[in-house]
Amino acid sequence: MNKLTISIALLSIALTSCEKDPIPNPDGTFPECIELYGTLSTPLILTNHVTDPGVPDYCISGTYFVQADLVVEPGVFIQMKDDSKIHIRNNGSFNCVGTATAATGGKIIIKAETANASGQWDNIHFSTDNMDNQLVHTNISGGGNDNTYDGMVYIGHQGRALIDNCYISLSSSNGIKTESTTSHLGGISVCTIASCGLNPIQVSSRQVAAIGPSIISGGNGIENIEVRLDQLQSPATWNIPNVPLHISGVLSINSDLIVKPNVSFLFGPNARMQVTSNGSLNCIGSNAGSGAITFKGDTDVPGSWGGIVFLSSLSQENRFEYCHFSYGGSSGTYLGMVTLWTTSNLHISNSSFSYSEGWGVFNNGGNSTYYNDSSNSWIDNAAGDFN
Repeated sequence: MNKLTISIALLSIALTSCEKDPIPNPDGTFPECIELYGTLSTPLILTNHVTDPGVPDYCISGTYFVQADLVVEPGVFIQMKDDSKIHIRNNGSFNCVGTATAATGGKIIIKAETANASGQWDNIHFSTDNMDNQLVHTNISGGGNDNTYDGMVYIGHQGRALIDNCYISLSSSNGIKTESTTSHLGGISVCTIASCGLNPIQVSSRQVAAIGPSIISGGNGIENIEVRLDQLQSPATWNIPNVPLHISGVLSINSDLIVKPNVSFLFGPNARMQVTSNGSLNCIGSNAGSGAITFKGDTDVPGSWGGIVFLSSLSQENRFEYCHFSYGGSSGTYLGMVTLWTTSNLHISNSSFSYSEGWGVFNNGGNSTYYNDSSNSWIDNAAGDFN
């Protein structure tokens, strides 16, 4: 088959419809590796037109600006040239929905020219709030080479994307990243994210609830989900049992947060959660298997993180059951690994507190009530177990 480069101008069609590419060669055959570049300004459907699954249907050079509806059909193979990217902006959408098996079309492939190499191309950058922005049954690899937009799948300010049943690998930066609290994460579920240079996922705390429990990661440079700090302002449930959630600063909880069994938290130096008067923190783990919820520092050193602080939270939903706390208590103000500070309520049962630099649980007094319900354990907390 002949190579063919088709400019976007030749692909122009009426705005009211989507036309399928490719255009046949004069002899009735179809071209391989149609080159996509420049700006897409009219709707387009990309088809799986090359019989050989090892040969790309389309090649992207430079920055391909998608400013109309772009649909990628099952089985399509898109090869990303060095330093290329797909940027969905203005009125554009990127609907990339494959299938699980070849019998029904197959997965969509978006990958670098060089096999098993990372950082060859930049990213898929979603800048539009369009419900059609979807990556489903799509394998994406070999990108992440953008120091500013440092995720191979990057959901920008006011952008939106749903990511489901995808295999994301060999990013030289983060696998998936949202830019800000105004990025819209339609969901991340049933995905494997592997061999990325940084985190598999980096999101705002407001977007953690959109990540499903079926995420698997491995071989990444930082094997955590990085939770960027802001104020959690809407009720949320966090249920990600397979990948630790990492917090680097102060996470304010201004609404009701439920944490499901087997979730684990890692905290950077002096990092903490603080539950305000409008918030609650309900962490009920399980004694079955590895069902406990864990809170610990980046290192197994007393005082390697701050703690959990309740600031005038009177909610009866403040509960720790089957939770394990260790190596915290570094704050000079909030003196425990868990601290009740001015008029707060907290129930604790079947939980352990180990190796705090300060207290295990510190009640600052006032009208705070700490309910030491049952079966809690204490190991080597420097200032004492609880007061």
